[in-house]
Amino acid sequence: MGGPVRIAIDTPEDTPALRRVRVEAQGTLDGPRLQRFAQLPVNAGLAGMTDWRGTLAVERTAEAENSHVTARIDSNLTGLASAL
Repeated sequence: MGGPVRIAIDTPEDTPALRRVRVEAQGTLDGPRLQRFAQLPVNAGLAGMTDWRGTLAVERTAEAENSHVTARIDSNLTGLASAL
C-alpha cells in the first residue's frame, strides 16, 4: 500500500487434531492509497505515510467444518494528515 512489506509465515507444530498458520506483516502505508482503498470521500485529503503491522491467524480442528480466522492491523497513524 505504497511501500515495502515484510511478511513472515509460521506454521507451529500441528497435531492431527489442530492445524495452525500465523502470518505477520509490516510495512508502510501511503495516505492517498489508503483513501482510495477505504473508499473515503475525495475531500478527505489524506497525505503522508505511516507504518503499520498486521497479524493473520488461522486455526482448524479436525472436527470443525470451518476455520477460525483472526485478523488484526495496527497503526498509530503518525505521519498521516487529513484535510478535513
